[in-house]
Amino acid sequence: MPCPYPWNIAMSRKFQKGERVQFYRDGKWIKGKVTALVGPSRRLLTDAGHSEKVAVARLTKAKDSVLLLETRLESSLTKPDRQYAELFSRALRANLVEIRHERVHTKNDLRHFLQEANRAKDIRFIHIIGHGREADEKSAARLCLTFEDVDLRKNANLFRGLPGRILIFSSCEIGRDRDALLGILQKSGAQCIYAYNQEVDDWYSIIVELLLYDRLINQPDWPPERVGREVQKALNQLGLKPDESRRWGSKSTALVWFTQRELKAEENHNGRERN
Repeated sequence: MPCPYPWNIAMSRKFQKGERVQFYRDGKWIKGKVTALVGPSRRLLTDAGHSEKVAVARLTKAKDSVLLLETRLESSLTKPDRQYAELFSRALRANLVEIRHERVHTKNDLRHFLQEANRAKDIRFIHIIGHGREADEKSAARLCLTFEDVDLRKNANLFRGLPGRILIFSSCEIGRDRDALLGILQKSGAQCIYAYNQEVDDWYSIIVELLLYDRLINQPDWPPERVGREVQKALNQLGLKPDESRRWGSKSTALVWFTQRELKAEENHNGRERN
């Protein structure tokens, strides 16, 4: 009688492509990311840059990390600032995700911590919390830090060297500036950028971002486009709108995303136009 739960089905459900895993060898833990499923084994790219084929039985889940960069949201020093690091920490620890929280007040702060993220292979998500301003006739979309603004077109180089990462901008309106975010995608090599294309309230962004993390962490084989669509679907089913209204079945369209696939299509289109 055939096994009702054959090994190939069992193995396919463990450690999908893109998941962070670890295995023990020669007295130390070796961490990396699954790049391919090979029967009862997985092909890994280790944090040291080596390719390894390791049996699933030897693997355990390695912790992902989030770099949470938070600026001051209240401009007046007489008001208590709104901070969300502790809320996200509690939610993400339940999913074996560590959170590294830093405050960013200037471009130099932002540059410093993004460079640190480039060197830290376990950081999968970079989550930036701050006010945003949409593009106008004079400038591109801007990320508003405590003491200065970041022009997301002119300062795209701040994000250079973040291959494979997922960037989450918890900032109003910057998702409207498609060119700016595609420029950051090109400079960074990030897998995906999630952002908002309109003004959103704090409670709404918290729900959206917790839904994003749930799908990104627990469905590692989903491409980023599907993650965005599934989060959008959940918001629509709940009837949640960024303008504080709650209308069952109405569509919520504040969340947008930009991927390497979209960037490549844009570059091919521009190349054909030049030719």
